[in-house]
Amino acid sequence: MDENKTVNISLSKALLDAIDKQAQTEFRNRSDLIREAVRTYITSKGGMDDNYKLSTAEKNRIKGAQSFANLKEEPAILLSCVTRPQPNSNEDIFTSGSKTIKLMEDPPRLRRMGWDLQTLNQARLIEGEYLEVTNGERKLLKVYRDGQHVFAAGMDFFGHGVNKDEVERVNLNLLAVAELITNFVIFSRQISDELQKESTAFIFTLTIVNPLDKPVNLMAGRYGTDKIGELGLAWAERDIVIVNPGAVSDMRMAYQIYAELNYFFGVRTDHFWYADSKKQEMNKEDFVKQS
Repeated sequence: MDENKTVNISLSKALLDAIDKQAQTEFRNRSDLIREAVRTYITSKGGMDDNYKLSTAEKNRIKGAQSFANLKEEPAILLSCVTRPQPNSNEDIFTSGSKTIKLMEDPPRLRRMGWDLQTLNQARLIEGEYLEVTNGERKLLKVYRDGQHVFAAGMDFFGHGVNKDEVERVNLNLLAVAELITNFVIFSRQISDELQKESTAFIFTLTIVNPLDKPVNLMAGRYGTDKIGELGLAWAERDIVIVNPGAVSDMRMAYQIYAELNYFFGVRTDHFWYADSKKQEMNKEDFVKQS
């Protein structure tokens, strides 16, 4: 992530009022909205570095994860990380006893019995292109030869008190997704260490799929009893680019992804759970306290 710099700009009162009104509508602060507006404008003009855009193949791998289990029929969360520069490769990915296989079969986690990447299964080689581990039909983890890795899981994993017969709404456990995002980032760092070329950027993709087209409620609190936001979109997706990841802590990278998740649900920065919004980092201790 580039170092943040403060700049002074002059805006008319009418334009500033419009910015504040739109920021309030989207539950963002003024700076968040202006940064997103500038990024969107530059992208629309073709000014974004193509190096920070996903290739068609990388996008298809993310979409392809939706074919796991019954994720085309229920709300799900997909996480992906690709590295730059490309082409790149993990030469030992398919070697018996390789670091990558060990990471997939015993991925890092913040606590026992938490929301993590653990599947308790052996990694399988698929079509000479990637390794895959699954935990029944609850979660899927893939790692490709070029370093991209994709995680997918549905409401059986992320939900809180989900009733299969209840079709009016789905409750998403914020603790589950916050902890999973943090574990995924830690895993991404370790996977990137196995690549031939040092990573100059990570591009994380956060996708929420809602084929039921029913409201998805974001629930927080120790027992997930507090509704803090709602998402009604069928497909919500955001790319988070982390430049020079070696200079960014895992907890800050996880926060960047976690923040976008909250924005999907209309949750402002000052209302975040499980994170320190001032430091812009995840609160790792908050997960441990849940044990």
